[in-house]
Amino acid sequence: MENFEGKSEAEKSLKEDVEYNLVINKVKSYMLQHGYKSFGIIRVPSQLHYYEQSLEWRREFISAPSKDHLCKSIVMENTSFDSAFQSPHYQQFYCVIIQYTTKINSDKLMKLGRQIQNESASKESRLGKKAFHFRLVPEETSFQLTGYRHNAVTPFAMTEKMPMILSDSIATLQPGYFYLGGGAIDLKIRVAIQALLTLYESTVHIGDIVYK
Repeated sequence: MENFEGKSEAEKSLKEDVEYNLVINKVKSYMLQHGYKSFGIIRVPSQLHYYEQSLEWRREFISAPSKDHLCKSIVMENTSFDSAFQSPHYQQFYCVIIQYTTKINSDKLMKLGRQIQNESASKESRLGKKAFHFRLVPEETSFQLTGYRHNAVTPFAMTEKMPMILSDSIATLQPGYFYLGGGAIDLKIRVAIQALLTLYESTVHIGDIVYK
């Protein structure tokens, strides 16, 4: 976003409103065009510094059922990706969604990635461990792939389509919806789990990918 230094508070607020409205319209249009009928977009006032607050504060502010319903989207890269075997079930980049109450387990993610590839490939094309090594991409790479900055990444209307890996802890949440980034730092989106699984424009894989 633009540097507001030297501008009046009114000018800053107006500029922020315009930028946020552009993002809201972009994400909302995407959701409606892809058949999402039940979703919500929440804007948190920037002066509340959402990401500096505790998870309980965030949960209460957006009226989430539990802290486990607060989730985030991150882009992971398979740095051992072999383009010769690229397929819908074997990609270089993945949008991974986990809960803020959990931490991603790279070993589990590697095993899941290999399982996904092996189950869909012919016997001759099944890859071994050396073809899988996941790491979080740098912020600038994430921005280039998604179009969204740190703490704003959402899986909707990304610049580049990519398969999703959803933590199985999210898939079993009750009530069956969760909150995640909405395209800008102070925007949050509520989406139904079943709608995401059905309507996401690329493949969605569910698995055990976090420490428990």
